[in-house]
Amino acid sequence: MVFNKALASNVIKLRKKHDLTLAQLGVALGISNQSVSKIEKEKNVPCFKTLMLLVGYFDCSIDFLVGRTNNRNSHKA
Repeated sequence: MVFNKALASNVIKLRKKHDLTLAQLGVALGISNQSVSKIEKEKNVPCFKTLMLLVGYFDCSIDFLVGRTNNRNSHKA
């Protein structure tokens, strides 16, 4: 899936921008570091709940996270 590649890339970029390890992001989201790793390696598509946790944590839109827009804050008026 095209969006999975964008999602993986954006999660990696955001995690590194915030200086987080896989484990730190996993703890913040309430998931394992292995789950974060699988998202980043395109081996797992996160469920809606995890997508919403990522959106909330990184304060961005789902559209940005999955590569539908380059505007990180497209959800804000």
